[in-house]
Formats: sequence, structure tokens, C-alpha cells
Amino acid sequence: MSSPATAADIPAPLAQGDAGYGVIIGIGALFALGMWAIAVLLAKFQNEVQGSEMFMTAKRSIGTGLVASAVISGWTIAATLLTSSSWTYSYGVSGAYYYGAGASVQKFVFAVGAIELKRRAPGAHTFFEYPGLDMGARDIGSR
Repeated sequence: MSSPATAADIPAPLAQGDAGYGVIIGIGALFALGMWAIAVLLAKFQNEVQGSEMFMTAKRSIGTGLVASAVISGWTIAATLLTSSSWTYSYGVSGAYYYGAGASVQKFVFAVGAIELKRRAPGAHTFFEYPGLDMGARDIGSR
């Protein structure tokens, strides 16, 4: 019978030859070159400049539903994962169901709020452009 393995007997994950680093760096470089080539082709054939405005707003072509889902997922993902896990641990499978049922109200309210923000200021693309709506600056979306 052999003796149990000790920490000294178990090789480090990349100690056999650093191939993992080469794969990660190689795939990352290929992805970066591919994205650069796509940007060059878009600029050449579609006259599409990839600037910060394009990056921030996706050419203002995002629909209301996608904006609402992005707001909901961004606002609730951490709280939902942590709290639903806690409720499931404390109350079993029914705890996760009850948490999900209770959280659906909050998600509905967030979705309505996101849709209303998109309707009132379709041209705004940062959160800091929205507070002007309450102060009478209703022409944010007319740019």
C-alpha cells in the first residue's frame, strides 16, 4: 500500500512547463488582433469610427427592453446571488422560491423605471444626465 500524497508530492498547476501562460497570452493576443482587424474593416467599408461615444452608447441603437434588462441585472445581481443563497441555506429550496417571488416586485419596479428613463431622455447615456429631468432640462434626448 502506498503512503498518502503530501503537499510536496503534488505538482503546481503550471510547473510542468508554463504552457498555460502561453495559451492564455496567445488567445488574448489573437482576440485583440481580431478586434483590431474588425475595427479597421468597419472604418474602411462602413465609415464607422470606433470612438468613446460609440463604445458608451452603441450608436444609440439599444432598445428599451435591453436597457431595462441591463439596469435590472446591474442593480440586482450581487444582492440576488448572496441573499437567495442565504435563504436557501436557511429555509431549504422553498426559501429560494420565496425570495424570488418577493424580488420579482423589485425587478418590476426597476424595469418600469428604466423604461421611463429611456422614454424621457433617449439621448442620455450616463446616469448623471438624468437628474436634469427634474429641473426642467427636458431637451436631453434632442441632441
